Amino acid sequence: MYRHIDMICKCTKHGEIIPKKFRFENEYSETGVVELKVISAKFLGQMKHSGNRTRKFDCIVQDGTITKNCQLMYELDTCIWSLIEIR
Repeated sequence: MYRHIDMICKCTKHGEIIPKKFRFENEYSETGVVELKVISAKFLGQMKHSGNRTRKFDCIVQDGTITKNCQLMYELDTCIWSLIEIR
């Protein structure tokens, strides 16, 4: 199950997308929102998902002092970011 997220990213003049920071709603959080900073992002490739062109990223994110691995997906046609999984 994918979770849609709010993303801040950087786009280079060559069209490269670099994720920087994102947030999502979480009912278990004290504030109801979880914000994570992207430490590093590795572009895994461009593919099709449900007929939409997507780009997939493998990232290391930081929540305070805790670092976690996650996978993100960006739909090029709809401009929607999704959190695939966080470990």
